[in-house]
Amino acid sequence: MSIKITVNGQEYEVEGGGWLIDTLNALGCDIPHFCYHPGLGPDGNCRMCQVDYVTDRGARLAISCNARVSDGLNIVTDSENVKRARAAVEEFLLLNHPLDCPICDKAGECTLQNYYMQHDMKDTRQEFKRFKKRKARDIGPTMVLDQERCVLCDRCVRFLRDWAGQEQLHIAGRGHGAFLTPFPGKPVDSPYSLNTVDLCPVGRLPARISVLPYPPGSSREPRRRVPPAREDVRSRSIQRTRPFTA
Repeated sequence: MSIKITVNGQEYEVEGGGWLIDTLNALGCDIPHFCYHPGLGPDGNCRMCQVDYVTDRGARLAISCNARVSDGLNIVTDSENVKRARAAVEEFLLLNHPLDCPICDKAGECTLQNYYMQHDMKDTRQEFKRFKKRKARDIGPTMVLDQERCVLCDRCVRFLRDWAGQEQLHIAGRGHGAFLTPFPGKPVDSPYSLNTVDLCPVGRLPARISVLPYPPGSSREPRRRVPPAREDVRSRSIQRTRPFTA
């Protein structure tokens, strides 16, 4: 059923009943988000998707991923109030995030990096040491886990639980000490586990093949990432001696 809503002062006719964040994105409003994914549904824990709901009593901030589109909604996505809220969320996410972007697997295509450039872009005010967590933890045959890079969006947990049917990851701890972890003594060995690498908005679950040349404890020699080359003396050109293998 078509209904009318107002977004940034302009009236639109849209289908009612869907998630507000999807409707806003379809209308060309780029709503930032970490925890939301169209295939996983809303979770509401990252708070990046906040917008202003304009009512008779004034504007109020609320998340857009967990709200249904209804007739008469009046939404503002680019007010100063919204911009300050998103910048504050981004600043909190970066408080204990490691400064290892140059060596991170997601560098250059990281959602956290992109949102910093779009919504924060200011020097840190942090005067205390970052909270340390475990890095490069072996959690199964396909992945390693970097707990410091995790923004606790819960996407991987929900995917393995709701889609793969194997609850193998969970978030433990509370507050700034919360961390992503597998269950004690249980590896993450779901055949769908590598899908979480693509779902992750940051670099907290790099695929093992991109981090470790061979399984820990293996007697095999590390696989070469660049095949050996020889120099053709006559043409002074570098030629591969065999096809590249990962």
